[in-house]
Amino acid sequence: MNNHSTQLSLKLLYIIMAAFLIAGCGGDASGPQQQDLFSGGRSVETLMDDLVPKEDFRPFPGYEDRQAWQSLPVDFSRQIIDAAEAALGYSWPNIPVNLIFEFFETGARTPYEALAYEKRNNLWTLLIAEMIEGEGRFLREIVNGVWSICEESTWVLPAHLNQWYEEGQLPDIENPYLDTIAGETASLLSWVYYFLGDELDSISPVVSKRIYDEVNRRVLTPALERDHWWMGFDPERTRRVNNWNPWNNSNWLTALLILEGDSELRARSVYRITKALDRFTNPYPADGGCDEGPAYWGVAAGSLFDNIELLNAATGGSFESVFEKELIRNMGTYVYKVHMGNDYVANFADSGPQVNPVIGGLVYRYGKALGNETMKAMGSYLYTDVPVDDEDFNIHDFNHLREILPIASRRNWRVLSDLFAFDEIVSHPSREPMVLDAWLPVIEVMTARSVEGSVESFAIAAKGGHNDESHNHNDIGNFIVYYQGEPILIDVGLGTYTRRTFGADRYTVWLNRSDYHNVPTINGFEQRPGPDYRSREVAYHADAEVAKLSLDIAGAYPEAAGVESWSRSIQLVRGSEVLIEDNYSLQNTGSIKLNLMTVHAVEPAGEGVLNIKTRKGRRIQLDFDPTNLEVEIERLALDGPEDPGVVDRWGDRMYRIRLIDRNPDTEGRYSLCITDLAPTRR
Repeated sequence: MNNHSTQLSLKLLYIIMAAFLIAGCGGDASGPQQQDLFSGGRSVETLMDDLVPKEDFRPFPGYEDRQAWQSLPVDFSRQIIDAAEAALGYSWPNIPVNLIFEFFETGARTPYEALAYEKRNNLWTLLIAEMIEGEGRFLREIVNGVWSICEESTWVLPAHLNQWYEEGQLPDIENPYLDTIAGETASLLSWVYYFLGDELDSISPVVSKRIYDEVNRRVLTPALERDHWWMGFDPERTRRVNNWNPWNNSNWLTALLILEGDSELRARSVYRITKALDRFTNPYPADGGCDEGPAYWGVAAGSLFDNIELLNAATGGSFESVFEKELIRNMGTYVYKVHMGNDYVANFADSGPQVNPVIGGLVYRYGKALGNETMKAMGSYLYTDVPVDDEDFNIHDFNHLREILPIASRRNWRVLSDLFAFDEIVSHPSREPMVLDAWLPVIEVMTARSVEGSVESFAIAAKGGHNDESHNHNDIGNFIVYYQGEPILIDVGLGTYTRRTFGADRYTVWLNRSDYHNVPTINGFEQRPGPDYRSREVAYHADAEVAKLSLDIAGAYPEAAGVESWSRSIQLVRGSEVLIEDNYSLQNTGSIKLNLMTVHAVEPAGEGVLNIKTRKGRRIQLDFDPTNLEVEIERLALDGPEDPGVVDRWGDRMYRIRLIDRNPDTEGRYSLCITDLAPTRR
């Protein structure tokens, strides 16, 4: 090896204005719909011809282009420079091994991760400030940061060590592992090299060489020579790979294109990246649905888009044709199909309840590549119309970067792309995407609202599928209800990640259990995780008056629960009400509890009536049959290790409503009606 010198058109939406029925859809991928979109028809030899040399890979203005860097928005530039000035003299701390031991012993991820990200964020801020100012004032501190990060024994997070080493083992520096953060670190250091290589050499030529050597040793060579699980090359692995695949590949690709000068090694590595990307897209749900939840769209479909942009930049656009593929288009448009309004999303799985504005540029650029005006308008909306909790900050001056600074060093290709497309994005007409209906038949997720383009009245989301999704929650038959843009019945989503989140103890965490989703507990049994626990007899229908998802959720429960069938219907009557109907047949009787989650105060208001008072003063009425159901209302303590993230996203009030059958039979029916408690009814 040589040394260092040598993110659709509206026609593609699942907007259903007439009856449409799909039965028996499995929640798994429906078999390969696309084949080898990236490596097909390519070889190492063709890539050697297509790839530009290292010195010609120039996707962004260099240090010498003062006009380009000084034309960035003034307020943004000022804030970056202010932040960089605060980082001058930063201590660049060592990350003690005790923080790894602390994770092993307590499961707490934050202590180690906060320190690692603080260092990387400071380096990124200093880099961008120097690029804007161009006076050399931050160069020595940048060298400090580069050197300190290169001195770290590992770039892998403690939470990821057990994917490569034995449980509880410290990392072996001679056997490096490429996780998401190692890849992000390599990408960050590569951009320092890209923008400031000559300037670093003027201080000491050892700095640039150190960047190449460390990135090569930790990322470039291991990624080329060893199979990591996220690449998808293991023939014995039955689960399809998740967001780690495009995420890691995008960072590997970034570092490769910037640092590697050997044309054969560049081509071999890029070909391996295209083969790995095919392992992600070949089995991907044909509807484009991200079963990891909307919060992961940015590192799943969004990271795939990053790869496409990088590949096009390095080959003169030879990968543009993938944007014509239906799968790639569906993967993009998913992001607005699950958007519920007022920045809320259908946050199934490990997803927060609200869209993150930092994806605005990504959504816009992906939409532009697809020629999709809804995505472009959504991206511009996220830039210009999403509020930021800072009264002194001008909403139109890079609010997305104000939000992204804490993780900017992890998405640097996007931030750079956003920087130089800012004027275009903010000048584009902005609009929050609120489609009337969407149905994703493979992952079995539906969204529907009363009025297209408006939060007026009720909107719902519901899901079927199976309980072996990536970032899975046991939630078959779960549903969410919104009114006037406020969440009424919710999916709690994710909390703070700990060691339990992705280990054998995942379903000891209440957030992931079906008891804390809007699904029943049957004969004392919750739903179980695994690919065999899935929905049956799924049917979806929408027209001008109603939208409805029907499914049998019996298969999500263990055999010991004795559930022969549990047919659930979730129906929006547009502009009027939401109806939930359950019809069941059991082998034996025990106990039945219908669980409902909310963040609002709940009050009994007569026989068979509950009032839910929202934080904006609205009152929603929940009607049920009081002859067989009694009510239990529980306020959750929110004092567990995963709960700080819940409080951050929802506040410190979380309630579980349990409608408990006094005398359950082997067959029965429940009906819930959710309506606005209009003034005439009060």
